[in-house]
Amino acid sequence: MKLNSALRKAVNVNRNYYKNLLLRNKIAIIFSLLVTIMLIIQGNIFYSYSVRTVKNEIMNQAKQTVEQISLNIDTYFNFINTLTMNIAAMDTISEAVKNYDVNNPKWVDYNSYLKSILGQYPLTIQYVVDAIMVKDGFSITDKSSSVRKDFNFYKQPWFITDSSNRLKVSFSEPHLNNYYYNNSNEKYVISAIVPVRNWQESSKTQYGTLVFDIGIEKISNIFNEMNIRNSQTIYIIDSKGKIIANTNSKLINTDLQLPFLNEVLDNEKGSFVKNSNGGDLLVNYSTSPITGWKTLIITDMTELQHVSEKMGLTTAIIVIAGIFIAIYFSAFVSTRITKSISRLKNKMYEVSIGNYHVKVPVESNDEVGILSKYFNSMVDELKKLIDENYIVRIKQKEAEIHALQAQIQPHFLNNTLQLIHSMAVLGRNADIEKTIQMLSSLLDYVLFENEDFVSIKDEVRYLECFLQIQYGSNKRLNYSIQLDEALELHVMPKLLLQPLVENALIHGLSNRTSACVIEIEIKLENSFVTFRIHDNGKGMSPKELEHVYERMKKKDMNAKSIGLRNVYERIKLKYYEEGMLEIQTKEGEGTSILIKIPEKYMINAAARRLKDHEDTDRR
Repeated sequence: MKLNSALRKAVNVNRNYYKNLLLRNKIAIIFSLLVTIMLIIQGNIFYSYSVRTVKNEIMNQAKQTVEQISLNIDTYFNFINTLTMNIAAMDTISEAVKNYDVNNPKWVDYNSYLKSILGQYPLTIQYVVDAIMVKDGFSITDKSSSVRKDFNFYKQPWFITDSSNRLKVSFSEPHLNNYYYNNSNEKYVISAIVPVRNWQESSKTQYGTLVFDIGIEKISNIFNEMNIRNSQTIYIIDSKGKIIANTNSKLINTDLQLPFLNEVLDNEKGSFVKNSNGGDLLVNYSTSPITGWKTLIITDMTELQHVSEKMGLTTAIIVIAGIFIAIYFSAFVSTRITKSISRLKNKMYEVSIGNYHVKVPVESNDEVGILSKYFNSMVDELKKLIDENYIVRIKQKEAEIHALQAQIQPHFLNNTLQLIHSMAVLGRNADIEKTIQMLSSLLDYVLFENEDFVSIKDEVRYLECFLQIQYGSNKRLNYSIQLDEALELHVMPKLLLQPLVENALIHGLSNRTSACVIEIEIKLENSFVTFRIHDNGKGMSPKELEHVYERMKKKDMNAKSIGLRNVYERIKLKYYEEGMLEIQTKEGEGTSILIKIPEKYMINAAARRLKDHEDTDRR
């Protein structure tokens, strides 16, 4: 139950995740999955087919090799069989052997004749080591007269005596040719043995035996002429399982040790797979009708396993590469397919943020093209409605701004006149003159400079006059203004900071006898021009700060905190959500007011006109 619940939860999570994907990603994912599944299926088919093909190739090659080796050996020994029978059937040979006796006056002629006939074959016939004529068990002639005269061939276990009266060649088992005077060149040979008779006589008396020695090591050269794999071992065995020849000459004339040898000996030819020592062995064999020997090839199928592993790795690499290509191609195709939809979505977003001048290019007559046409028509109608209704709202907002600015001027003038009155009462004529001059400059700045935006340098000069007038009425006031020189020519709304400085003075001087410190800092931070006005007044509690924020955002013109609200309203009207006003305070430690405005709207007058143009576009 827990497993099913976890599985359902995972499925739901994946379903929700899929629902939230972009159409482009959905198409890419589906296309990639389909191609991946197809590649995996094709990879498995390719792998299975390749392994099966290699296996069949190994089996066919082994079968063909057995047949070819058997054919080569049969062809050779059939030739030896025919040759030796023809020699043994020659009347002159039987006559020479019959009358071969050292006491016979013609012995020398017979001996020379036999040498001339038999001596040529070891020199001209491949693999033949020697041709020996045996009479009464002993050699009477050979290639080089080096066979021991006391060696009795008839008593050797390998020597085959045929008592029948047929002309037949018998092939011995492998044996050492240890019947030479010089035994340093002993080799394993196979002897082709055929009786010498006068086949014209009715008695068909055997006068001798012709022996052709064939070198086994030389016969093994047949293997070198074949395309034999490293994983294959070749044996030529007789009917008793004794090794006549193989790729390892050290095993010649030894008994072949295989658990399945009897199965090979009991059948003429065949092929089967046996498991041995944890690996599979492919066995192919065939029996020669000439010699009765069996040609046996054993193939270690570990090669097939290695090939399978390589094919598996190759297939995996191809599939993985195909998957990456499919992912790239699917991403490319899905992007091409959804390009028009994405463009339409982006245009909709532009409309949502106030850009009503967008147009979607109509490049086709499909569903997306028709939707684009309807979208363009909708935007045109929407722009028409906004042109009719939004302009009225803008004019109302501008009237509110001018009303807010008008509230600043009488308020400040009233405070300044009260200050001059206090100076007159105290007889501070010099201060009155200085204050009136500064007030004149301030009124000139406020009343006669009609620009809505001024340079930060001019605004700071105005603040200095304002603070200097305030200092004249209260010597406990200490102030500092820090302005980054790079920002002096940047533009800002006129009289934006004065209400905040006035608030700082009120809170910094109230209910205290120590110095009031006002710090004004203007600098660039992360592409925003930051205005910071800090006082060392009593600060506010979190509850009081919340109450100030509430009053600041009220639209009632008679609400308290008119200075903060005025600044807040002007920032939002001029810079929308990009302009920020933040209050940082801690009870007993003073208050800081931060204003952040994007620098791109304050760089110079041209930038300001760009902002005004954007405002017009919004309308």
